[in-house]
Amino acid sequence: MTDSMLSKAAANNVPNIAGTPLSVQKLGTMPSPGKSLRAMGVYYLTYLSAVAGGSRIAAKLFVPEGAAPAAGWPVTVWCHGLGDPAMDFRRWPYMGDDWQNTRGYLTGRWAHAGYATLMPWLPGAGPSEPLMSYSPLSLARNAQAVADGLLALQQLPTALAGLNAELEPLPLLNHQQQVLRSDCVSTPLLVYLAAHWQAFPSMRGVRALVADDFQPSVAYNMSYLNPYFLKLTGRLAAAMRCIWSRTTWALAKEQGWALSEFFSPAAIDLFGQPVETPVGSRDRIFASRLVPPPRSELAPLLENAVTAAIRRVPTGADIRDWVFSPPMLEWMALGNLQALVNSPFYQSYYATSDPFFAENIPPFDPGVPLIVIPRMGSTAVNTGGLPSFDERYQNMTLPKLKTLQSWGWQIELIKSNAQAGTSFSGGSAQKAVLKRLSQILGGPV
Repeated sequence: MTDSMLSKAAANNVPNIAGTPLSVQKLGTMPSPGKSLRAMGVYYLTYLSAVAGGSRIAAKLFVPEGAAPAAGWPVTVWCHGLGDPAMDFRRWPYMGDDWQNTRGYLTGRWAHAGYATLMPWLPGAGPSEPLMSYSPLSLARNAQAVADGLLALQQLPTALAGLNAELEPLPLLNHQQQVLRSDCVSTPLLVYLAAHWQAFPSMRGVRALVADDFQPSVAYNMSYLNPYFLKLTGRLAAAMRCIWSRTTWALAKEQGWALSEFFSPAAIDLFGQPVETPVGSRDRIFASRLVPPPRSELAPLLENAVTAAIRRVPTGADIRDWVFSPPMLEWMALGNLQALVNSPFYQSYYATSDPFFAENIPPFDPGVPLIVIPRMGSTAVNTGGLPSFDERYQNMTLPKLKTLQSWGWQIELIKSNAQAGTSFSGGSAQKAVLKRLSQILGGPV
């Protein structure tokens, strides 16, 4: 958020209460992409959140243009995937001509079909505070920011009526028709929110859940993907370890845990080297580009460090052994899914980030349908040497869905492949999701 926005909020006596909107700035209007679709306005919204004792969260807001239904536009909120926080951050301050390329633009295109869409940068991602500290494993913190974002939308008409004329007339939003959406690493956040949304009044209008690639889980990743990482070349194994190490590094920093519980002294020195960023010095693991893996800025440094230590070309196993602490290596060596989940190490540090097991969260039924768009049947891979999307579906997504079904969840699958796309890529999968939502919400928008 810019100083001018803060000054304007202060001048209008905006209260320091979580969920209070601070500013709205219109970034532009995207024309209708076809018949029966609407143009959409794109806005940059900032609001206060209870995260970390009080933080400013930034969001994109995509709003259909034209006359709204009598009850207002249905509202969706998208919990973004991992992306690349460092590259995302390099677009600072997220304004000007670059606004179409930053997070949320694709998923925001639901506004063309009549859904107002909020895409908050989760805490520590992009311009959201605490700056450069985002971890998808920080479920409680991320959930608070999402709930406060919906509250900010509900308060827009009264809180910002005199603050910013660019949003006038304010769009009419239907907060009794809310849809919660997730992508990839935000899968656990979706489940966490479903378990706790009764604690957040702003979320009580949620009528459906939508999830693309219902895969990530700490325990499933370790039991299923770790053996593949061990077989990768040194450089690619280093790239993959950097990506997932960053999530734990950020979680440990947030929780105040000793990094030595997870990483070796050498890895702590490498990952923690200070790097200058637009907001000051940050740990190298936060400031380095990590995805796509072949373009990782940190992987070559890690591979070179391991090569110097062992005096030969490292294997995937060498990378693992150099990066992690003895307790982490002992846990990883368990291999078996149930043994990983039952481990005291996992229960101490990862259980609250992995709400797919009765050992971690009381089984529950959210009472609303979950629409899942898995890339089942696809032999494509996103990184060479790793399992295909269909193999991941069979070994990671499907077992988790069966667990949730055993808890009473209503789960609907919409097959997605390279041709069908995702719920937000504009293909047949998106059309199927929107059609199903129109039925759930009580008719077309």
